[in-house]
Amino acid sequence: MELSKRLKSVAQLVTGTKAAADVGCDHGYVSIYLIRQQIAEHVIAMDVREGPLARARQNVEREGLTAYIQTRLSDGLKELSGGEAETVICAGMGGRLIVRILSEGGIREKGIRQLVLQPQSEIAFVRHALYEHGFVICEENMVCEDGKYYQMMRAVVNDGSETMRTALEQGLTRAQEAYGPCLLQSRNEVLKRFLLLEREKYRDILKQVEAVNPDKTGELKQKCLLIEEALAGYTDEV
Repeated sequence: MELSKRLKSVAQLVTGTKAAADVGCDHGYVSIYLIRQQIAEHVIAMDVREGPLARARQNVEREGLTAYIQTRLSDGLKELSGGEAETVICAGMGGRLIVRILSEGGIREKGIRQLVLQPQSEIAFVRHALYEHGFVICEENMVCEDGKYYQMMRAVVNDGSETMRTALEQGLTRAQEAYGPCLLQSRNEVLKRFLLLEREKYRDILKQVEAVNPDKTGELKQKCLLIEEALAGYTDEV
């Protein structure tokens, strides 16, 4: 079993944890990796569809890890009981679906302390929602695989410290929500390549729209400004 570059990067964001819930586990590869690499002691592999869950169960059995990985049919976190896991992983699904799963799943009430997320869309919406739920993004990564760019993040619950309270009170800028506070702070090289491509793409689109309907360029101009704001941290490099 070999993880894709995207899924391996997601799994590597999980810090040492006793029990994790892998929501939307698909074939169970992330769950297996977490046990094999001794990142987690126990994993609950969950999926809303019986087909993928059955394949995950077969893979777990093939790897001889049934004592460490439990498969469970569940719509999001609905079948997860309080105290069963302190880490939740959601990867490869839409941003709004991830937020719905977290909102309806009672993550704070169930004792979830760590979230590792890899949204496929509406990433800014996910980051904003995390802070609304009292979680602070503390680590991020970005990879390019088969020509596609993927952002992923690890967020931890407010522990009551002054640092956490300040972070939650300050929130995120629009650029941080769109492109990631940790990615921007670390001048992530993959993010830089992505931003340069985005700048070129939106500049071309803006020129085309300005030529035919200059009154419809407001949102495009705002997008270009947002990209430039994100690239400002790379001023000595771009």
